[in-house]
Amino acid sequence: MKELPLSLFSKLSNEFHKDASIDDEKKKLISSIGLLTDEKPTELLHYTRTLAGEIKINDKQGLKSLNISIGKGRKSKSIKSERIIGSDLTAGYESFKKASAREIYQLDGLFTSLKYYLENAEDKKTSLDRIQSSIVSLRRNLLMLMLIPLNHWREYRFNVIYWKGIIILDYDWEYFEDDITIGLSNLGLSRRNNTDLLQYSGFKFENLITSAPDKSNDFYTLVSQNYDNFNTVFTAEVDAGIDNVASLSSYVELKTHSQFKSQIDFKLASKLMSSWCQTKLVDGKHVVIGFRSKGYNLTSIKMYQTNEIANLLNLHPLKLPDYSTITCKKLVRWYKCTLKWIVDSVRNESDDNDYRVFKIHYSPKSSPVNSCLSFETIDDTTGNDIFNQTIPQWFQEYMNDFAEPGNC
Repeated sequence: MKELPLSLFSKLSNEFHKDASIDDEKKKLISSIGLLTDEKPTELLHYTRTLAGEIKINDKQGLKSLNISIGKGRKSKSIKSERIIGSDLTAGYESFKKASAREIYQLDGLFTSLKYYLENAEDKKTSLDRIQSSIVSLRRNLLMLMLIPLNHWREYRFNVIYWKGIIILDYDWEYFEDDITIGLSNLGLSRRNNTDLLQYSGFKFENLITSAPDKSNDFYTLVSQNYDNFNTVFTAEVDAGIDNVASLSSYVELKTHSQFKSQIDFKLASKLMSSWCQTKLVDGKHVVIGFRSKGYNLTSIKMYQTNEIANLLNLHPLKLPDYSTITCKKLVRWYKCTLKWIVDSVRNESDDNDYRVFKIHYSPKSSPVNSCLSFETIDDTTGNDIFNQTIPQWFQEYMNDFAEPGNC
């Protein structure tokens, strides 16, 4: 199946087998995801990335501690939170340097942590088998796939490399980098500043409610989730932890949002939905949102538990233009469908060659019903360039040696 239509999302209910509009191939795909185990994600290791780019495996220096209380379903009441309410979330903005796409989507931490994981595994053969049957990526890439029904008007492109049984999923950020530059140049100065301010206010909020010996360091986790005939292994940046504990259940997502008056509106519901998905991928339990005024002052802080978010969204449902309701459960099923489609497509198109390179493209149409993810094989010359630009030479050499019979 070369295409995965977005229209399939509306069919992801328990009654899909009665729907005559779904062909047998798509019914088979939907049926297969019901067989995929929903094993909880597990942390394989964690690491700190320093400002200089050094990656320190199993180092917690970059893990920021949440220094406010997060009482369930209510505003924080700690002395610290009372002191920061009213803070200016633009303070220090003049020295803000926006990260480039190359920095945001870099894979060096992923490959470094994979190498460490394989080198230090007690059972190297089992660990290699886990990696060689996995989709390997960044959480932000997997999250994009999961949220396509919610963000159906956006275009997405991914490079996919099949090598030594590993499926490496990398966002094609180079394709969009020129478009982003052109798009920003076409925006008025005030709109560009507003976009940057929104991003900076999130960093400022994180800085206000966390503590760390050196806040210029960043903290990541390497996570694995097992399914029946494939796994996912990915890195995820962690905003903060409760009591400086390095475990998935203690990691907290921090967000900012404009202050709402009373009822949850579409924008806040969308923010909660995407936050739930982001947290779900690493089996996290908490999302903390700082609400800001129009003048970018912090007005309140609220903690949401993941099960609370799911319940709230059931009361304030989001819908696609075709009137399909978007729920947390259906997004998880869509995510599984997408992963299974990618795995099957890659394996069906691959042979005994050293590697194969593909592209996945989501092209939005005027109606979501006509939108789809498409799968394309890349010619050898282009594929060779993508392979070598994506996978560092040192990791290629390491895997070529490690995967040799008798070496693990």
